[in-house]
Amino acid sequence: MAALNREERILLNKFFLFGVLFGLLFPVMALSLDLWFKELPFGIEQIELVHLTNPIHFIIDSAPIILALTAYLIGKMVIKRERKTKSSLEQELAKSKKIYAFTKNMLEGRFTESDDLDNEEEFQSLIALRDKILTSKIKEDNAKWIREGLNKFNELIRLYQHNKNLLSSQILNNLVSYLNANLAVIYLIEDIEATKPVYAVQATYAFKYDEEKKIEAGEGLVGQAVIEKRILLITEVPDDYTNIKSGLGKGLPQSIIISPLLFNETVFGVIEIASMKEFKPHQVEFVKQISEYLAYTFSFIIYQGSRNTNLPTNEDIGK
Repeated sequence: MAALNREERILLNKFFLFGVLFGLLFPVMALSLDLWFKELPFGIEQIELVHLTNPIHFIIDSAPIILALTAYLIGKMVIKRERKTKSSLEQELAKSKKIYAFTKNMLEGRFTESDDLDNEEEFQSLIALRDKILTSKIKEDNAKWIREGLNKFNELIRLYQHNKNLLSSQILNNLVSYLNANLAVIYLIEDIEATKPVYAVQATYAFKYDEEKKIEAGEGLVGQAVIEKRILLITEVPDDYTNIKSGLGKGLPQSIIISPLLFNETVFGVIEIASMKEFKPHQVEFVKQISEYLAYTFSFIIYQGSRNTNLPTNEDIGK
């Protein structure tokens, strides 16, 4: 048992004193009754006589000591029980405070500050609820991010849809910024009637590409995206890929998105974006949707060329 505090020592002394006082009643009462029955006056000699003629008084005289020790032990048991009860109450109070803080943080949207619950079974339902709400919130935030981005780029397409050079450069500049990426390039098909399409660099962002560079369908990662007609997410970047230079130094990107501009089963172009960070699923989905918008627009630009034909409107693109 740990050392007693002041309150516990006082309580234990009270138990001991009670035991002594209560124990004294037995020898006093026994002695008084014996003297009364024998009609003896109260005095030391009479007390000695009673003890000698009735030795049981010696046993009765030990009652204060026995009861004092008994009361002392009972007092320690009471203190131990109170300590246990207090400890249990403190634990329950601590749990209640944790649950209160946990739910308060969730209600205020501070999910990252709600991770201090113990890994106990009774908390698992709360943790599961927190995780479910957090997952739902992340999905909602990502969906909102995509919607806002689509509105922004839809406006860019509306403003620059008549000029593929300006449209390409504006899209790349804003796309790199919105994705927090580092490099970007857009290729457009040269001849939609060709048996094996060739794609030329239309605009770049931080890429040091030869303006005359052309890529055939099936050639490299870009050509692979053309053949497969699906967006590619590359996380194992080839060593010969373009290095990124920044204030943090020079190195290979961590991930690359290569998205074909597919409309009516024809790939009219390809967007290639590289980043020093890994792209998240909602970012990939955003690039996929933007590519669908751009594919629809570039299909008209490339088909119509310099002819005076109405291009798709902002409302048409959103259909």
